[in-house]
Amino acid sequence: SFDIIGDIVVVRLPDECPIDPGRIGEALRAFVPGARLVGADRGVHGPDRIRVLDRIAGDGPFTTVHTEHGLRLHVDLGRAYFSPRLAHEHHRVASQVRPGEVVFDLCCGVGPFSAHIARDGRASRIIAVDSNPEAIELLKRTLAELATATPVEARTERVEEFLEGTEPADRAILNLPHEGIKYLAPLMGRVARGGTIHYYEITPRGRVGDRGKELVRESGAGSEWRCLSSRRIHAYSPQSDMVGYTLERRS
Repeated sequence: SFDIIGDIVVVRLPDECPIDPGRIGEALRAFVPGARLVGADRGVHGPDRIRVLDRIAGDGPFTTVHTEHGLRLHVDLGRAYFSPRLAHEHHRVASQVRPGEVVFDLCCGVGPFSAHIARDGRASRIIAVDSNPEAIELLKRTLAELATATPVEARTERVEEFLEGTEPADRAILNLPHEGIKYLAPLMGRVARGGTIHYYEITPRGRVGDRGKELVRESGAGSEWRCLSSRRIHAYSPQSDMVGYTLERRS
């Protein structure tokens, strides 16, 4: 499979690929209109979720401008996390923001959730947090080109430090699929009554139906919280999916 990010194609190849990767890269450049560069995806690594890419065709840097629902996002695949597979989810979550809400976007990467919400203009304030300063700089470049009255505070900070002294939010996004569970309980304590958390996790397919209730129970939130819905975002492996859970704090 492959993803198109701006003028870059990212392809996933088996470890023992029977076809020369260079031939695959050139074929993809010819197949995808406007493709400048093709990289073989070797996975996301480290606390900043940097995607390791092997150049197999084309030239130039792994920087691009990716358009998503008409929104221009500045991306550098070698320096900061971004996945085009959440495009519909970025748009869907933004559409649910109510007028006047304060929104936290945690582990924001290059900030597509924040940019979509800011463009829609209903939130009163957005705070986007990521520990990777490169990601925050890319978000600031996106916001500089965006005509919006919604203030966005883009902060280079660790999530646990941010949550220690922040004001309550009405809505929070936590997209750290492999490790986000460690932040869920403290985040629940920083969301106002009636507020919402959009939480993302890699979940085995057989557990999706029960996982929402498990998240509430494991966080120790008791009856204050409930899982409103779970959504399969995309396949992650033959046995598991990227799943979005909508959690609500009771009023």
